[in-house]
Amino acid sequence: MDFLFTDQIILFSVIFLTIIFFSLEILPLEVTALFSVGVLLLFNIIDVDTAISGFSNSAVITIGAIFILSRSLVKTGFLEVLARFLYKLGGNNPWLTIFIFLFTVSIISGFINNTAAVAIFIPVVFKICQKFHISPTKILLPLSYAAILGGTLTLIGTSTNLIVSSVMEDTDEHYIDCIIDGSNKNQKICDGDELWVESMGNNQYDKGDKFLDINDNGVWDQLDPISMFEFTELGLIFIFIGIIYIFIISRWFLPSRVITTSLTQKYHLQKYLTEFRIPKNSKLLGKSFNYMDVSKKYGFQAYKIIRENQELIYNLNSAILHEDDVIIGQINLGDLIRFKEEMNILLLSDVKMNQSELMGENFILVEALINHQSSIIDKTLNEYDFKHRFSSFVLAIKRQKELLRDKIAHIKLKFSDTLLIMVPKAKLETVKGSQDLIVFEELDIHLKYQQYWWLSILVIPVVMLLSSLGIISIVKGVLLGVILLLVLKVISIQDAYESIDWSVIFLIAALIPIGKAINITGMDLSMGESILNFTNYISTFFDSDEKYILLVSMLYLVSMLTSSFLSNAAVAIVLSPIAVLIGYKWGIDPRPLIFAVCLGSSNSFLTPIGYQTNMMVYGPGQYRFNDFMKVGLPLSILFWLTATYLITYYWPIKELIFVS
Repeated sequence: MDFLFTDQIILFSVIFLTIIFFSLEILPLEVTALFSVGVLLLFNIIDVDTAISGFSNSAVITIGAIFILSRSLVKTGFLEVLARFLYKLGGNNPWLTIFIFLFTVSIISGFINNTAAVAIFIPVVFKICQKFHISPTKILLPLSYAAILGGTLTLIGTSTNLIVSSVMEDTDEHYIDCIIDGSNKNQKICDGDELWVESMGNNQYDKGDKFLDINDNGVWDQLDPISMFEFTELGLIFIFIGIIYIFIISRWFLPSRVITTSLTQKYHLQKYLTEFRIPKNSKLLGKSFNYMDVSKKYGFQAYKIIRENQELIYNLNSAILHEDDVIIGQINLGDLIRFKEEMNILLLSDVKMNQSELMGENFILVEALINHQSSIIDKTLNEYDFKHRFSSFVLAIKRQKELLRDKIAHIKLKFSDTLLIMVPKAKLETVKGSQDLIVFEELDIHLKYQQYWWLSILVIPVVMLLSSLGIISIVKGVLLGVILLLVLKVISIQDAYESIDWSVIFLIAALIPIGKAINITGMDLSMGESILNFTNYISTFFDSDEKYILLVSMLYLVSMLTSSFLSNAAVAIVLSPIAVLIGYKWGIDPRPLIFAVCLGSSNSFLTPIGYQTNMMVYGPGQYRFNDFMKVGLPLSILFWLTATYLITYYWPIKELIFVS
């Protein structure tokens, strides 16, 4: 047993460091997870087969296939058409329109990946805001929350549901080793009996061993996976409560930080990093920023002056400007063009775009968000070859949490950065069609007819129906659906590759071996015992029949809090086997405990880093970290209390007895 204890110490250290790396984002999440698997492999905590088992896991395969099916559906334009039809039911009543819109997003997010849903509907939000002169700050955060709520509606609503279901499929019913003692009148002796000796057991199930018949079929087998619509009743209650809450918050409590006039001029209040050069005819030549009073007139704040091979960063406002000085600083979008024209300066685009590029096309300004699957992440604009790829130029970059001081072309771009782009009107559709950017422009909302386009709309509901009826498994259904769409060329293989969020796939595939290591080392026993002991202590203050409800409540709370700062997939993978073990220890069906972990880790409202959809709206909505705390904390408490009682209502606590 000493070696198991040593393995637990190593595993605990690896998990602790993984959490630190996740929290500080020292490395990409999937790289951190892969590194953790490598360390466990190095110390022989897991073998090679276990280390790569995540890549053949049914949840990982299903999630990848759903990414492809979602992309195929999105390409048809059906979701935008459906959303427009539904929110038009609100007529000229802005808040009725918004209520219908949020409810629609929740329902749609139960059937496709919710990050894809948010990517689709961010431009729709700006369309609504422009129509009713409402700040996007009031709707974008509710949009993210509505998508998260939709994840509780079906098995495929979020990757967390599929991960937990996969854990259940891979978990055997609990058994106890037994033997027939021929020397003692064929008496059955089982592990834990007074006459039991450890050498009697073989640590595998044999006929005659006792087991907890959780599936109630008289056969020792694996736990039943989560069915397609097993969530739905409770999910609808969550959606009902959640939509009413976020509607109230949206209308009366969220601030109006961004006002839209048109979709290409909606962020006049935002500050962007930009750079310009001082030509020989500039009014700034030979003068200082203080002398020209540019801070007061234009709101410009200088961060750096690049002069030949020198970089000046001190006393910038009083520095005398020379010809060809490059200035880097922040300025409001609304003042940017006025500053350029009145001071006769050359913006970055004027310097680096040739005359034919500037004069040959009619350029407009648009803004775009870098989405979570973008290939531009961790690249500079030069490395991505932005200019030649889109015949466009990035004038400025806005990053919600960071002050950008480097030259624009040298900045490593991140998920949720917002770019101010000068783009020819003729090339706007190319930019909008990119999978790397979400353009905040008015949507061209119509069905995009192509051969067999209707199959993209039908595949997901047909797969869900067949799976819920038990005709095919969810894995088989989504794989056949993807193959059908590829064979009929409804979606190209290139689109299929690009639609998959490979960071999510690698993250989950790398986390699964860590979950198995928890079981291999017996760490689940140690953690389970700790949770049970704490629950037993707390239960002394309550009636004895409420201890199971307390356990469900505690698992939900721990899952919810940890997933606010870590990947919800990581939380589900770590806590799911512990929940199963606790159920076995107390001799109860672990299903309600599993659902506590699943729902708790999915309902992440407390922080912008807790869920990708929160990060997607963080920058465009000009939110602050404490906005999520203020809005998310009451909702989290409300859901915690609701889940505490309703989980045990829909999945009653069932005390089990051993059978053989």
